[in-house]
Amino acid sequence: IHSFKVVPIRMTQDATPGYSVPVHFIPTRTNTYQIQCSQLCGNGHYSMRGYFKVLSQEDFDAWIKAKPTVGAGAVSYE
Repeated sequence: IHSFKVVPIRMTQDATPGYSVPVHFIPTRTNTYQIQCSQLCGNGHYSMRGYFKVLSQEDFDAWIKAKPTVGAGAVSYE
């Protein structure tokens, strides 16, 4: 078992491998936040860190638009 934690926004959610658990929150400002595992889960626990970025709506829309669409560049073998 792991625990997804973002201290600045006071969010913690248990995370069990193999299960999808939605996390709901409403960000109040743009920022880059550090995420970490807050449950001692084994030898690699110390390295279970990452970041997520809260973007403005305009920046998010631009990011989505810049991503390739699913199936784009698919090859037909006819």
